[in-house]
Amino acid sequence: MYKGEGIGVILGTKLIQKEWGIQSAIIYIDSQAAITATQLMKPTTGHYIFDTLHEHVAMLRKKHSRLRIKIRWSPGHKGIEGNEQADEQAKKAITDGSSNMEKLPKILKKLLPQSKTAIKWAYNEKLKHTMQKLWQKSKHYDRMKKSDPAAPSSKYIDLITGLPRKHTSILTQLQMGHMPLAKHLFRIGKADSPVCPACQQADKTIQHYILHCPAHQAARQNLRNSTGGRDVNITKLFTTRKTLRVLFRYAAETGQWRGMFGELPELNEEQGKEREGWG
Repeated sequence: MYKGEGIGVILGTKLIQKEWGIQSAIIYIDSQAAITATQLMKPTTGHYIFDTLHEHVAMLRKKHSRLRIKIRWSPGHKGIEGNEQADEQAKKAITDGSSNMEKLPKILKKLLPQSKTAIKWAYNEKLKHTMQKLWQKSKHYDRMKKSDPAAPSSKYIDLITGLPRKHTSILTQLQMGHMPLAKHLFRIGKADSPVCPACQQADKTIQHYILHCPAHQAARQNLRNSTGGRDVNITKLFTTRKTLRVLFRYAAETGQWRGMFGELPELNEEQGKEREGWG
C-alpha cells in the first residue's frame, strides 16, 4: 500500500502534465507514511519510487513554471467524491485491464523491484501458517490449547527467556500436560492408578493439582492471594510473565517436583519482572 500510494502520485503528475496554463494542483493521499516519504531525501523503503516522483515534479515545473503542487492527507475512502471515483477506476483496471503500456511512466513499463523486507515477511507468515497447521494435527494440540490458546508463537520464547532451566522445564511440563502427576503417569504405564495419592478423591490432573486438591489448600490460598482473585485463571497463570513467580512458588510449596529438581528456588525480582514487549 505504501509503494502503491507513491505510484498513484506519479500517475497523478502524469495527468497534470497533460494540462495547460495551470498554476496550482492538489494531490490527495490516504497514507501519512507516503506523504512523509515525499519529503525525505535519504534512502528508505521504496525510495526509488519517490525519487521518480521528484523527477516528474521537476519536469512539470519546466512546463508550468508557476505551478505549485500540494500534497494533502485524505482520511479513508468513504464520503469523499474523489476517493470514490479513484476506487471505481481501480476496480475497472482489474476487470478491463490497465492503461496502454506506451502511456505509462517509464518506471511502470516493467515489473517493480520486490522489497526484501516484504518477501521475508511473506515467507515468515507462510512458515507460521504451515507450522500452525502441523501443530493442530499434533496429539498434544488439544491439551496445549487449554493452557495457551496462542501456541505456537514467539510469545513462549519471550516468556521463558531468562528463566532458570528447571523453571522452564516445569512450565513446559505444565503447558504440555506431561508432568509427573498420577493421571499422566497412569496413561504412560508408570503408575497403577490415575487417582490423586494425596487426597484419593479424584484423578490427579493439572486442573486438580492446581485448582481442587484439598491437600494443597494452604498453598492454593497463597496462590489466590498473590493473583488477587478467588478464581485462578490457569491460562493467565501459565502465559503471563508477572504470574510466573506465583506459579513457581506454588510448585515449591506443594513439593511436586522435589524428587526431580530438589528444592525449587524462588525467582528473583529481575527474573520475575515484566519486561518491555512481554505480557
